Amino acid sequence: MRIFLTMMLVPYVVTPAKATSLSRHPRPFLGVTDDLVTALRAGESRDGPASSRICDNTVIQYHGYLPGQGDTRLFYWFFESRHNPRESPTVIYFQGGPGGSSLFSAVSGNGGPCIVDDIGNNTSMNKYSWNTHANVMYLDQPAGVGFSKGPIPKSSVEAAESTYLALSEFFRTRPEYNTRVFLAGQSYAGHYIPPLAVKLKQRTSRVRLEGIILGNAEVAPEIQWRYFPAMLHENGFTSQEV
Repeated sequence: MRIFLTMMLVPYVVTPAKATSLSRHPRPFLGVTDDLVTALRAGESRDGPASSRICDNTVIQYHGYLPGQGDTRLFYWFFESRHNPRESPTVIYFQGGPGGSSLFSAVSGNGGPCIVDDIGNNTSMNKYSWNTHANVMYLDQPAGVGFSKGPIPKSSVEAAESTYLALSEFFRTRPEYNTRVFLAGQSYAGHYIPPLAVKLKQRTSRVRLEGIILGNAEVAPEIQWRYFPAMLHENGFTSQEV
């Protein structure tokens, strides 16, 4: 398995790992585990494009809920590659935070298939999107993030169990995308991705994991944060006195 690490100049400030639910009302149990694309336009094929009006109208899309542990349902949005999807790698993208929805990256500047316009009521296709040459899934995880539902896990290792089950189910039902799979993310994804990759490698998983990609990742704060002052000084952001 290959590991790719990138580091931006200015680090993120990571919020506390102990998450609590911010919902004001009880969340209903969602039994939906299939794709929701058929609900977008009457009579449309389940295996057809989700909608000609959503984000990228050049590719097949899928979105819906995948089953995790117990009542956990993880929401995903999947975009086929614009070129040779059956031969392209598949990237599973994780937002950091903790608590950030991966859907933000689907419509923002990190390589999402579309960009929200200045007014906020329309999108335009991003010609530099990752899905130009890769199948890409944006996964809201852990439970409680974005549209995903279920009990909030108490650790990244616990969260990885539901994500493992969700991805296993996706590739069971859509094996054509199980080509070369990469787990990618930024910030707190440095905590989400490693335990998931370990589970996928140690267990008899149907997911063909090729590697992980971590950008500006929070992997070991007790080591990383120690060098932030020196990094700022050496790059001209602070004086010697500071």
